[in-house]
Amino acid sequence: MIMFGFTFFSGSMLAGKQLSEDLSVASFIASIITGGVILGAFGGTLAYIGCKKKCTLRDLTRNTFGLKGSWIPSILVGITQVGWYGVGISMFAIPVSRIIAPNSKAILALCIFLFGGIMTLSTYIGLSSITKLSYIAVPVILLLGVGIIVYGFGQNAADVVLAFGSNGDIGWIYGTELVVGTYISGSITTPNFTKYGRQPWVVAAITFSAFLVGNGLMIVFGALSNIIVGGSDVFDLFTYYHCRFLGIVVLGLNIWSSCDNGLYSASLELENIICIPHKKIIAIAGIGSTLLSLVLYHNFTSFLIAMNRTLPPIGMILILDSFCNRKSESSQRIRTTNILAIVIGALFGLLINGGVPAINGLLISTIIFFGAKYLLNTQKG
Repeated sequence: MIMFGFTFFSGSMLAGKQLSEDLSVASFIASIITGGVILGAFGGTLAYIGCKKKCTLRDLTRNTFGLKGSWIPSILVGITQVGWYGVGISMFAIPVSRIIAPNSKAILALCIFLFGGIMTLSTYIGLSSITKLSYIAVPVILLLGVGIIVYGFGQNAADVVLAFGSNGDIGWIYGTELVVGTYISGSITTPNFTKYGRQPWVVAAITFSAFLVGNGLMIVFGALSNIIVGGSDVFDLFTYYHCRFLGIVVLGLNIWSSCDNGLYSASLELENIICIPHKKIIAIAGIGSTLLSLVLYHNFTSFLIAMNRTLPPIGMILILDSFCNRKSESSQRIRTTNILAIVIGALFGLLINGGVPAINGLLISTIIFFGAKYLLNTQKG
């Protein structure tokens, strides 16, 4: 249940809005499936490893990149998770403040600080709070969110299908990149929660389903909301059909359930670097991302693209090293070849525009990993 709550994030609705304008309905569906499979495979495999080895992401990065080398993935993953947290705060605060006082910056600031404070407090309490919230949020979001989408689509089915790609169809590759970018950082952090699971294959299957179905559903919510009412998330649909209160409930639970997971994961990663208790980091990071919430919100698309192109090599090397190297090597300070693999993979993802950049980074990092392994084995032989 935690994993579905994790992937039910309104940030993916913003991506859905953009995709509905830039893709035909066929390309839109292809992008959701392709991107969802990549996210699900990534998250599911890492979830399996975390459950099998009883390791958090921090434990895995230390083993894969060394004690000091693990700082690089910890910084990247930690910062992006804090960024998601800040985006989520504004995504709730902005529509709520518009209902209370449409043009009041003071009310907007109050909503940001209030919601950010509540979420930070619940994350500070720990996994028990996150778990309880997910058991409430997931059924409510599914019941009310899917209900309003089905109703809205039923009223305008033919027009909705024809309205896709109003800006032209720029192709499913672009769409896949954006879908992967919606939560690539989240898929990498799954070991933080699946460490406590009992059956690795069951955990992996649930995680795969959560990223494919849960995150995909949020993208569909954003796309249909944009087409039907010109909005950016499911809250706008509730408002259009005069159900504002229900919209606030769904949006709030949606963001809260995923942001709690993100901030918790960020605290574990940053704890790896600055060596203070993760609960203190939760408080500091929660306050900082709350203060920067609007900045993150207004630069969301570029933020997604940066995450999409730099983080996949980290997950790939974690997976490859976990399966190929059975013994722990966390006592090493830096595992140079693995660090080089993620750095070069990330650079290829950022600089090479052909194909799907996230896949480019994965392929390059994989080639470097096995190439370095072959050379080391040759030297030993």
